[in-house]
Amino acid sequence: MATTVEVQRAGQTSGAGRMPPLDRQAHALGLPSATALVIGSIIGTGVFTMPAVMAGAGTSSLITLGIISIGALLLGVLFGQLTKRVPSTDGGMYA
Repeated sequence: MATTVEVQRAGQTSGAGRMPPLDRQAHALGLPSATALVIGSIIGTGVFTMPAVMAGAGTSSLITLGIISIGALLLGVLFGQLTKRVPSTDGGMYA
């Protein structure tokens, strides 16, 4: 980061407390970065809020979490088996 002296030497002095113009390329956020940021915030929010919400239910929340985990695992296996049965598809308009 440039100091005030370096900015003045470059001829980009700022008057009355205004910041010099920033390079737009340095702050560009592409589609992959934006997607990763959104996914990370969604997952992070779920990781920190789910235990707090489920704590009020007591030990039954652990049983429920186990049942939901088994269901998610079975859905993953189901979709894996479906892709084995129809391997020649190209994914349609969503691929």
